[in-house]
Amino acid sequence: MSNVFSGQPTCQYISHMNLQFDLLAIINTLGAFQCFLISLALFSLKTGNRTANRYLAFFLLTLSLFIFDEILYNSGLYQYYPYTYGIGTTFDFLLPPFLYLYIKALTVQDYTLKKKEAIHFVLAAIILLLSLPGIFQSSAIKSAAYLNDLQENLNLGTFEIVFSLVFQIYIGSYFVTALVKLNSALNNEALDKDIPVKFKYLRGLIIAMLFVLAVHIFFFYTPWFDETADVYLLFLLTVIVYIMAFTGMRQSEIFTADLLKINPQKYKKSTLTDEVVEKTLSNLQRLMEVEKLYLNSDLKLPDLASQLKVTTHQLSQIINEKFEKNFFNFINEYRIEAVKSILNDPASENRTMPDIAFEVGFNSLSVFNSAFKKVTGLSPSEFRKQS
Repeated sequence: MSNVFSGQPTCQYISHMNLQFDLLAIINTLGAFQCFLISLALFSLKTGNRTANRYLAFFLLTLSLFIFDEILYNSGLYQYYPYTYGIGTTFDFLLPPFLYLYIKALTVQDYTLKKKEAIHFVLAAIILLLSLPGIFQSSAIKSAAYLNDLQENLNLGTFEIVFSLVFQIYIGSYFVTALVKLNSALNNEALDKDIPVKFKYLRGLIIAMLFVLAVHIFFFYTPWFDETADVYLLFLLTVIVYIMAFTGMRQSEIFTADLLKINPQKYKKSTLTDEVVEKTLSNLQRLMEVEKLYLNSDLKLPDLASQLKVTTHQLSQIINEKFEKNFFNFINEYRIEAVKSILNDPASENRTMPDIAFEVGFNSLSVFNSAFKKVTGLSPSEFRKQS
């Protein structure tokens, strides 16, 4: 393909390129539009893991823009409408991080993007900055640059080939990491038995992307790779989009299911005694209600288990079975109750929501807002108005 996977255009036209908008181009265009519509639907979705859905929406939006860019390139339309020519490579560097972060948001409880994780977008930012001078050129200059780009890439040098290989490895590493992370989460015995089935489509999506990458790598380094192979590889991506859209329409719950939903039956072979359970529950209640450990924003499962003198696995089991929730939801519910008490106090009417959220142990406003609405059915501001 001209950008993604190889970073190099694959066309044999030099001084002029005739328009080639055939049936495949129409199918690919409709697929890109479908991808765009799915992304809009996910952005507006109010249920399920909203953080994960946003990353999936960004991934699909970027994928739709990438497909449009490839269609403009391969059909020759860029020769006559070069307005966005030069920006397409940025999409290549955005696709892998968005897919990876989608998987991470699905598999990490209350996930929020950390500052250090902005490194995932550094390459895309660099490519965009390098592209800006060309993007703001006149249409005539960009059209000439497009034709010149075709000519220069008929004979790839060693640098271009090595760069393409490095870029292909970059993309593949993201996809493989995402697949490993997803498989690890789906193999967790703590999940409800129907969860892995609901998320089978996602494993298929990543494997399909890896397949397209592998096919592209194979043809890119053989004499058979030309503009025809490029178009058919783009068609494969479009087919993936159609399948995903069809699956989403048939099983809308795949976008609203909670990958981290716990199955209490997983502990039926546990060796925990009733005596240990009761003692731990009593001490846990004391730590939460008397010592208010939930106010510590850095509180982690191992920290709490250490104070209770049980293993993290045992504490996780007790919380899962006795409260039918995971550790984070358990802690956050105490924090939400503390917030409700503060909001019901007339003396706190002038306090800001961030101030209250941080006081009770939240270290992220997005997590606070999501947790509050999950527990109360209202946003913090709506609850305050009703108090």
